[in-house]
Amino acid sequence: MSEQSASGTDRSGVVVIDLYSGRGGVGHALDGLEINHVGVDIEDYADDYPGEFIQGDASAVEWLLDALTDYLEADTVILWMSPPCLRYTPLTQINAARYGWDEGEIERRYPGFEELNVRDVVAAINPDEYIIENVPRCDELEEPTRVNGLAFGLPFDLERHFETSFSAPHAVERGEPDLTMSTRDNYNNTEYQRRELAEAKSVPTDWPEQSVHSAIPPEYVQYLLHYCPASDGVSLPESLRQRPLSDHFVARADGGNSRAVDTATDQQGDT
Repeated sequence: MSEQSASGTDRSGVVVIDLYSGRGGVGHALDGLEINHVGVDIEDYADDYPGEFIQGDASAVEWLLDALTDYLEADTVILWMSPPCLRYTPLTQINAARYGWDEGEIERRYPGFEELNVRDVVAAINPDEYIIENVPRCDELEEPTRVNGLAFGLPFDLERHFETSFSAPHAVERGEPDLTMSTRDNYNNTEYQRRELAEAKSVPTDWPEQSVHSAIPPEYVQYLLHYCPASDGVSLPESLRQRPLSDHFVARADGGNSRAVDTATDQQGDT
């Protein structure tokens, strides 16, 4: 018989702690995989997030440890972090050039890993495995695995990079996507593209534009968890297993990175 915590989490199995969860792109993927999870975000997405949700600051280490006490009692804890990426986006670079911001001004306006205590949070939670997601321009990820939508036959590129505590191959295919991530068209086109993109990402079509654009597709989540030793039994996405891979597909047999962290002995977050 499985043991339940006060929060209702099954402590005999796996729980994924989804930090900076937003409305729940990752949460929807975990729901589909039937993996216990809890979302944490400073905004109140309790009515949208698919599963248990806690509102609060995901960079506040002591608060997190207190708020997540029940979940940290699970037999296996996987930490998923999607810290804000605005510091690294092309739009920020465009604005910096337009308004004359130097690097100091960009750093003041948009927090990075140090300001968000990313490494401290990983060390404090001390998960069995972790995944940190961000945009390709983020230079604070260590040996990230590269993933994009075209590798799964999805109609968009959306390359994202993932620092993982385990080894996972890159999954990147080059080509021309059917859907772009641009929002610079007129309102009707943008509304149409938003709905198309939401459907392609398997998130609710009534989500606002920013939530749709930032949502991580379920294929990415399933792909990474397939290689995660702490989530045994997660298969590769069906779309990746069935479609023939082109010569442009990148997949290294030795994994996209060489990370293998023993969190029991690494308490300083220096990984």
